Amino acid sequence: MVKAFKGIPYGADTSGKNRFMPPKKPVAWSAVRDAVDYGHIAPQVRSNPNSEYVKLIGWDRPVASMSEDCLNLNVWTRGVDGGKRPVLVSFHGGGWANGSGQEAGYDGEAMVRFGDVVVVTVNHRLGALGYCDMASLRAPAEFHQAGVAGAMDMVLALEWVRDNIARFGGDPNCVMIFGQSGGGSKVATLMAMPSAKGLFHRAAIQSSSAPVRALTHDEAEEPASALANQLGYPVVGFDKLQTVAWEEIIKAQANPRRKNQGLMPRDERPMAAFAPVITPVILPRHPFAPDAPEVSADVPLIISNCVEDASMNFTNFDMPQSNWEAFLNKSVGESHTAEAMAFYGKENVRTPFLRQARLETDRVRGYAANKVAERKAAQGKAAVYKYVWMQPSPGAGGKFGATHGIDVGPTFHNYDAPVNGGGPDAKLMADR
Repeated sequence: MVKAFKGIPYGADTSGKNRFMPPKKPVAWSAVRDAVDYGHIAPQVRSNPNSEYVKLIGWDRPVASMSEDCLNLNVWTRGVDGGKRPVLVSFHGGGWANGSGQEAGYDGEAMVRFGDVVVVTVNHRLGALGYCDMASLRAPAEFHQAGVAGAMDMVLALEWVRDNIARFGGDPNCVMIFGQSGGGSKVATLMAMPSAKGLFHRAAIQSSSAPVRALTHDEAEEPASALANQLGYPVVGFDKLQTVAWEEIIKAQANPRRKNQGLMPRDERPMAAFAPVITPVILPRHPFAPDAPEVSADVPLIISNCVEDASMNFTNFDMPQSNWEAFLNKSVGESHTAEAMAFYGKENVRTPFLRQARLETDRVRGYAANKVAERKAAQGKAAVYKYVWMQPSPGAGGKFGATHGIDVGPTFHNYDAPVNGGGPDAKLMADR
């Protein structure tokens, strides 16, 4: 029988004077605490439920409430019995701006039943509330870690795991962190944080678009300044930004873009205006640029992507051959079009739409995965494993191919969503 403990606080409320600050430990309690229901998720803009892609993924579970009191986690285990089970800590996708650890695809029950492990999913700060770089705006010193506050939340969650997971039948000395999409970027970031050293012993990055670089203060300044100005405050009096309703901050964060955002190489840049910022001591370097971080050199790594990850970004399913050729001219340049056409033709990709998705995947997530794998392998201090998910989704008539997120459900042994289709083929992939 699997036991679930939901909504366990690992940190204090981040509202008011705690907003933009490093996380604090939660207020202690003495009575028995109810752990039946999920806790609050971080303030965010949720995915469009009417999107064909979101319907395909099928696990964007409705959530009860959003709040800055969102530093909570969920645990699934077979027994609170002093066992020494491996611990799998999941950091959710959604870039750096949305998502939660309690969407249906991340439910840990099936994984625990399949593998006799302990599963932990985590909620933490997102968007401007987790990554608005006040230091770039010459804020007082107490605000200088605002650009990496959400990442510090994740470290605090891992400290909770170290200190408490044995009570849930887990082994604190056998912890694997993993995440898909934005969750993979979070894993890469943790691998470069000195404060996270020793809190995990294995890592997996799945279909991440930005595992290579963090933001610099120069890159983070423009969206931080724009956010403050949109909220009606100049770049002084930062304490006033701690009193604005979080709903106003979430509304305002949708507009700022980073300086030179569109000019940086696609494989290197974080694809968000608000993402972790290089910060002394906390995040002193880029996760995987120019090389793999020494602080996690001894940590084995699995890294992957789906062969048509980028199909989620397009809707021109009936793309004609002529448009495919025009797309190639724009993407790789006329001098390389014939070469690219021959390469993707040899792949026997069914439609021009999927060829487009495969090329864009290779340019972004695939290229980033290769960069990380190469740099980690060059370090030569721990094993590196790289794989590509090839099995296409049977949902939506198969038109999305092996799309972004198809690997999440099977990772958790949850394979009944439309994107996986259920049935013996989906079960076989999950079992592997």
